[in-house]
This record gives sequence, C-alpha cells and structure tokens, in this order.
Amino acid sequence: MEIINRVLRDDPDNLKALHTKTEGFRMKGLFQDAIQQASLVLAKEPTYKWALASRGASFVMLGKLDEGIADLTSAINQDKDYVFTLNHRASAYRTQGRYDEAISDASKILEIDPDNRIALGIRGEARRETGDNDGALLDASRAIAISDAYAMPFGTRAAAYLSQGRLAEAIKDISRYIELDPNSSWGYGLRAEVYRRLSRFNDALRDAGRAIELNPDNSYPLRTLDLASKRNAN
Repeated sequence: MEIINRVLRDDPDNLKALHTKTEGFRMKGLFQDAIQQASLVLAKEPTYKWALASRGASFVMLGKLDEGIADLTSAINQDKDYVFTLNHRASAYRTQGRYDEAISDASKILEIDPDNRIALGIRGEARRETGDNDGALLDASRAIAISDAYAMPFGTRAAAYLSQGRLAEAIKDISRYIELDPNSSWGYGLRAEVYRRLSRFNDALRDAGRAIELNPDNSYPLRTLDLASKRNAN
C-alpha cells in the first residue's frame, strides 16, 4: 500500500493506483472503505468499470443489494463477459429471490468458464429454491467435484437430498457444510430436521438449539424443535 500511496502523491489522478487501493480494501473485507475509495475513482471517471465492479461487489457484501446490482450492471453493460461482476450480481439476485435472473447470470458465467465453482454453487442453490432438485444436485455435485472446500454446494445438495427423502446422503453433506461454515444457523437448522426424520431426537434437539442460538430470528428450527421435543417425551 505504501508504494500505491507514493504513486498517488506524485499523481493524485492515477486511476489504476486509486483502483488498486480500492481492491486492497475489498480483499481485506473493509467494504465500506472500498466503497469510499471506489467512489473517489468514479468521481473522476464515472464509467471506470473496475471501480464500478469493486464498489458493486462491496455493496453486495454489506447487504446493500440494490446499490450493488446497479453498479455491477453498469460494469456488465461495458463488458458482458466480465465474470467477476456476473458472479456477484448472480449472488445478489439469488439473495433477493430473483432466481431466474441468478440462474441466467450463472449460466452465462459457465459458458465462459465451465468449471467456475462459484457460479455452479449459485445456480445450484437457485435451482433448488425453484424446486428443481435434480438440476440442483447436478450443479452442486459438479461444484463439489471441483472443490470440496466450498460450503454452499454441500448445503444445496443436502437440502435437495432431504426433499427427496435421501436422509443418509443429506446428513453426510450437511455435516460437511457445517464443518466448512460452523456458524451457520441455517446449516444447524437443516441438520436438526434431518436428524428428526431419522428419529435421532436428541441430536435434533441439540442442533435446533444451536441454530436458534446462532440466529434467534431463524424460525426454521422452531418447528423441528417442537416436533422433536414431543417425540422425545414419548
């Protein structure tokens, strides 16, 4: 960063250096700083696609999805094959429940890069959310074959297996998901439901309690907790 600061002292309008500083903030998870820095770049050059992409991605990471989609779309309009922006926009669309648009963006990425595990993960989860469990299983399995250190497809595949009644496969995948993302309330809630259906009520109660502890606003495990408590009392 010191080298970049020296460049900017000599040339305050150096867009490449300003953007490099933006990316440094973003890569460190300092998303608000990245947004502020990208905004400085865009004040000088409003169509600078790299700054639009970085600011858009940072907005998405902060949950400011509409702002993120606007910036990412502006960058994509300049470069329709810009995988970084398509990935982040697909993720934002999925989070908003705009599944068809998420699937469209992810599919575009996979035309460019067939082994893009992020796009496979996003498309698989969007397919599952629309009830296409077979499509979800295909995408999630492809993503896992590329990398078994990426949590999302394990969760997607576990939920699809659960919908199909394939409980042994579901418990294996959701346990791996929790290993990779141990603070996921959703993951514990889903595993609690699988345990309940396997009549492992003590395990179900433990995981449902953990899910609620991690996120008291997560209502999904409450039904599992209630049903498992009643069966465990019998």
